[in-house]
Amino acid sequence: MIHEARIDVDEEGTTAVAFTMVVTTETSSHPDRSADSSSPITPSCSSSATTSPGRSCSWGG
Repeated sequence: MIHEARIDVDEEGTTAVAFTMVVTTETSSHPDRSADSSSPITPSCSSSATTSPGRSCSWGG
């Protein structure tokens, strides 16, 4: 199962940031669903100001 989530962050005229997370779990159980992009996951990201390394993102489930 592959999930791809993208977030466009525009703070103080900063450039857009795209987060890509690929999760592969039990591919043998679902061989037909090698790429399920129909179910995107929206992660919760918190940034202090700009795209600093101090950004903390949390993906649910």
